[in-house]
Amino acid sequence: MGPGIGGDAEISAPQVLCYHGPTLDAVHVKNLKLKRLFLLRHAKSSWADPGRADFERPLNARGRKAALAMAEWLAARNLAPDLILCSAARRTRETLAAVRPALGPTAEVSIEQRLYLAEEDQLFARLVELDDLAQPPGSAILIGHNPGLGDLALRLIPRERQEIRRRIAAKFPTCAFVDLAFACETWEAIDARVATLNDYLVPAELEK
Repeated sequence: MGPGIGGDAEISAPQVLCYHGPTLDAVHVKNLKLKRLFLLRHAKSSWADPGRADFERPLNARGRKAALAMAEWLAARNLAPDLILCSAARRTRETLAAVRPALGPTAEVSIEQRLYLAEEDQLFARLVELDDLAQPPGSAILIGHNPGLGDLALRLIPRERQEIRRRIAAKFPTCAFVDLAFACETWEAIDARVATLNDYLVPAELEK
């Protein structure tokens, strides 16, 4: 795990640009045998050291602030995913360190090299593999990178959410968050046609 960042100085909450749809809490997801997927792009990372490998780039001050603000927002919601899938890159691990307390105490955490800069098809294939587990999770959060994560969001968000899709196609910024529920019983079957968009959140104007 990357270093925790919860000990930084107190920050003011950012303004956010978001869509709030009809939400389904974790209990309803399990009772209705739905799948629920959260997508979170890593927070803003530092380019201060040009000699540092991309994989090892940490969050910068703005990214740490955004990640902590996202954690505060997430803590107010009943998410508690069964599984956390996180790229092994330092910036994704540090983002996870910031939001982990907001995701409930029971989630299994899997830090995976294969998720580093993974493309849309690779990310979807990883989700499909969850069906092979003895007890497939009902919900999962995927913490990763663009362009793969933004492309996966576009693949899974319902077509009628045209304005949200337009915004994501234009830019899926750092620390962007998507919450989707799917009316299906397997991860292989998740698709925009059976999806409900619960939330799309973009931290904005982080330094007022």
